[in-house]
Amino acid sequence: MLKHGYDLRVQMETCGSFLLVLLQRRSKVGFTDEGKLLALDLVIYNNAGNSLELSRGILENAMYQSDNVYEIPNVRVNESVCFTDYPSTTAFRGFSEPQGMLITESWIQRVAMEVKKSPEEIREMNFISYGSILLCIDL
Repeated sequence: MLKHGYDLRVQMETCGSFLLVLLQRRSKVGFTDEGKLLALDLVIYNNAGNSLELSRGILENAMYQSDNVYEIPNVRVNESVCFTDYPSTTAFRGFSEPQGMLITESWIQRVAMEVKKSPEEIREMNFISYGSILLCIDL
Protein backbone atom coordinates (compact mmCIF):
# COMPACT_ATOMS: atom_id res chain seq x y z
CA MET A 1 0.00 0.00 0.00
CA LEU A 2 1.27 3.47 -0.86
CA LYS A 3 0.32 6.71 0.85
CA HIS A 4 0.28 10.29 -0.30
CA GLY A 5 0.26 13.42 1.78
CA TYR A 6 0.23 16.59 -0.26
CA ASP A 7 -1.34 20.01 -0.39
CA LEU A 8 -3.47 21.40 -3.15
CA ARG A 9 -4.98 24.84 -3.14
CA VAL A 10 -7.92 25.38 -5.45
CA GLN A 11 -9.19 28.92 -5.83
CA MET A 12 -12.10 29.58 -8.11
CA GLU A 13 -12.40 33.06 -9.55
CA THR A 14 -15.54 35.15 -9.95
CA CYS A 15 -17.63 33.76 -12.78
CA GLY A 16 -20.76 35.59 -13.82
CA SER A 17 -22.86 36.53 -10.83
CA PHE A 18 -21.40 34.08 -8.36
CA LEU A 19 -18.20 33.43 -6.48
CA LEU A 20 -17.09 29.89 -5.81
CA VAL A 21 -15.72 28.91 -2.45
CA LEU A 22 -12.04 28.49 -1.72
CA LEU A 23 -11.23 24.90 -0.79
CA GLN A 24 -7.89 23.82 0.53
CA ARG A 25 -7.08 20.31 1.56
CA ARG A 26 -4.41 18.01 2.83
CA SER A 27 -5.20 14.43 1.92
CA LYS A 28 -3.87 10.99 2.52
CA VAL A 29 -4.95 8.35 0.06
CA GLY A 30 -4.32 4.64 0.58
CA PHE A 31 -4.26 2.37 -2.44
CA THR A 32 -2.81 -0.92 -3.67
CA ASP A 33 0.05 -1.29 -6.14
CA GLU A 34 -2.59 -1.83 -8.84
CA GLY A 35 -4.42 1.40 -7.96
CA LYS A 36 -7.41 0.03 -6.03
CA LEU A 37 -8.49 2.65 -3.48
CA LEU A 38 -8.42 1.55 0.16
CA ALA A 39 -8.68 4.70 2.28
CA LEU A 40 -9.10 8.47 2.18
CA ASP A 41 -8.26 10.93 4.95
CA LEU A 42 -9.34 14.42 3.88
CA VAL A 43 -9.38 17.88 5.45
CA ILE A 44 -11.48 20.62 3.82
CA TYR A 45 -11.46 24.33 4.71
CA ASN A 46 -14.20 26.65 3.48
CA ASN A 47 -13.64 30.40 3.23
CA ALA A 48 -17.05 31.56 4.46
CA GLY A 49 -16.23 35.24 4.28
CA ASN A 50 -17.66 37.47 7.00
CA SER A 51 -20.84 35.51 7.81
CA LEU A 52 -21.90 31.91 8.28
CA GLU A 53 -25.09 31.98 6.17
CA LEU A 54 -25.16 28.66 4.26
CA SER A 55 -21.44 27.90 4.68
CA ARG A 56 -21.97 24.87 6.92
CA GLY A 57 -24.36 23.23 4.45
CA ILE A 58 -22.07 24.07 1.55
CA LEU A 59 -19.13 22.49 3.34
CA GLU A 60 -21.14 19.38 4.19
CA ASN A 61 -22.16 19.06 0.55
CA ALA A 62 -18.49 19.23 -0.51
CA MET A 63 -17.82 16.46 2.01
CA TYR A 64 -20.56 14.24 0.54
CA GLN A 65 -19.14 14.75 -2.95
CA SER A 66 -15.55 14.07 -1.88
CA ASP A 67 -15.75 10.40 -2.89
CA ASN A 68 -17.30 11.35 -6.25
CA VAL A 69 -18.28 8.08 -8.02
CA TYR A 70 -15.60 5.88 -6.47
CA GLU A 71 -15.83 3.11 -3.91
CA ILE A 72 -13.49 3.89 -1.01
CA PRO A 73 -13.90 1.43 1.89
CA ASN A 74 -12.43 3.71 4.59
CA VAL A 75 -13.14 7.44 4.55
CA ARG A 76 -12.53 10.18 7.11
CA VAL A 77 -13.36 13.79 6.25
CA ASN A 78 -12.69 16.70 8.62
CA GLU A 79 -14.07 20.08 7.67
CA SER A 80 -13.80 23.62 8.99
CA VAL A 81 -15.58 26.85 8.17
CA CYS A 82 -13.14 29.78 8.22
CA PHE A 83 -14.36 33.32 8.86
CA THR A 84 -12.40 36.08 7.10
CA ASP A 85 -12.81 39.77 6.35
CA TYR A 86 -13.94 38.97 2.80
CA PRO A 87 -17.58 39.35 1.72
CA SER A 88 -19.76 36.27 2.13
CA THR A 89 -19.04 33.59 -0.47
CA THR A 90 -22.12 31.44 -0.09
CA ALA A 91 -24.18 32.58 -3.08
CA PHE A 92 -23.19 30.49 -6.07
CA ARG A 93 -24.41 27.73 -8.33
CA GLY A 94 -23.47 24.10 -7.73
CA PHE A 95 -23.52 24.36 -3.92
CA SER A 96 -19.90 23.06 -3.70
CA GLU A 97 -20.49 19.84 -5.63
CA PRO A 98 -18.02 20.75 -8.42
CA GLN A 99 -15.35 21.63 -5.84
CA GLY A 100 -15.84 18.37 -3.94
CA MET A 101 -15.51 16.40 -7.16
CA LEU A 102 -12.46 18.41 -8.21
CA ILE A 103 -10.73 17.39 -4.97
CA THR A 104 -11.32 13.72 -5.82
CA GLU A 105 -10.20 13.97 -9.41
CA SER A 106 -6.97 15.71 -8.38
CA TRP A 107 -5.86 12.80 -6.18
CA ILE A 108 -7.09 10.21 -8.70
CA GLN A 109 -4.54 11.78 -11.08
CA ARG A 110 -1.83 11.43 -8.42
CA VAL A 111 -2.69 7.77 -7.79
CA ALA A 112 -2.47 7.09 -11.54
CA MET A 113 0.98 8.70 -11.70
CA GLU A 114 2.20 6.61 -8.75
CA VAL A 115 1.08 3.27 -10.16
CA LYS A 116 2.01 4.24 -13.73
CA LYS A 117 -1.46 3.72 -15.17
CA SER A 118 -3.82 6.06 -16.95
CA PRO A 119 -6.33 7.98 -14.80
CA GLU A 120 -9.11 6.31 -16.79
CA GLU A 121 -7.91 2.85 -15.67
CA ILE A 122 -7.86 3.99 -12.03
CA ARG A 123 -11.33 5.50 -12.34
CA GLU A 124 -12.83 2.39 -13.95
CA MET A 125 -11.23 0.08 -11.37
CA ASN A 126 -12.75 2.08 -8.50
CA PHE A 127 -16.25 2.96 -9.75
CA ILE A 128 -19.11 2.39 -7.33
CA SER A 129 -20.90 -0.83 -8.20
CA TYR A 130 -24.07 -2.58 -7.09
CA GLY A 131 -23.84 -3.33 -3.36
CA SER A 132 -21.21 -0.68 -2.61
CA ILE A 133 -21.30 1.09 0.74
CA LEU A 134 -21.49 4.84 0.21
CA LEU A 135 -20.10 7.76 2.21
CA CYS A 136 -22.73 9.08 4.60
CA ILE A 137 -22.93 11.20 7.75
CA ASP A 138 -22.88 9.55 11.16
CA LEU A 139 -25.59 11.16 13.30
